[in-house]
Amino acid sequence: MKKILVTGLWLLLSCLPAFAYEVEWQVFVTVGGEAMGGEWGVVSSVGQSISGVSQSAGGTYSCEGSYVSMAESIQFTLTADAISSTLVKLTWNDNLADKKYYSLSRDGLSLATQLSKDRTSYEDTSQLKADTQYQYLLTAYDANDALLATVTAAAITPVFKERFIPYHNLFHPAKGEKVSIYYKIDNSTHVSIKLYNLAGEMVRALVDDNKEAGQYWIDWDGKNDDGNLCAAGVYIIQIKTDSFTESKKIILIK
Repeated sequence: MKKILVTGLWLLLSCLPAFAYEVEWQVFVTVGGEAMGGEWGVVSSVGQSISGVSQSAGGTYSCEGSYVSMAESIQFTLTADAISSTLVKLTWNDNLADKKYYSLSRDGLSLATQLSKDRTSYEDTSQLKADTQYQYLLTAYDANDALLATVTAAAITPVFKERFIPYHNLFHPAKGEKVSIYYKIDNSTHVSIKLYNLAGEMVRALVDDNKEAGQYWIDWDGKNDDGNLCAAGVYIIQIKTDSFTESKKIILIK
């Protein structure tokens, strides 16, 4: 039997677009030893066997072909719709049979880490700003916490005409809920945001500082200035700047 010394093997896989099922490949074998110019051995690669004949001593042998996988194409889509300047609704669809849960992030900020595999939507209300573009990343994982697939989507929030609004203004602080207060100022100014009960007594000063022009968020956890949880009822949030004063009602429940 003639001997062949394989001195190098290079396998190049050139795939079709992501998640396609057909793979194009090429194999190049460089040989040396006693069997120059003779037949070269069988090489098994990507599910098929190939062989050939040397064209010259110490030459390079090549073969091209294709391999078809039985795996189905993967579908994973994500849509981000800016409903308002403080709400982006995300919806998705996939055919990932082995998924266990999803994680969702926005511009690198984690929004959710353990979304059920049965979920197909999520409402982002986490301190968004008006007239701003956001990039979302949804990732699917299997039962072993291994990454299965990722998908991205972008949304631009619309211009917000109001300058001050509390979001989640009916809230249950004992369950960890908070009121998120959005405010926008056009010029550098002193900003005061305070909470009052219906008797007109101040229960909490949230902001009392100079601010540059921009969009801001501040949360209220339902506690007074002493750190105690306030009684259930209606409260008034008031904002004052050098150019405007506005008030909004919120309801604390227990």
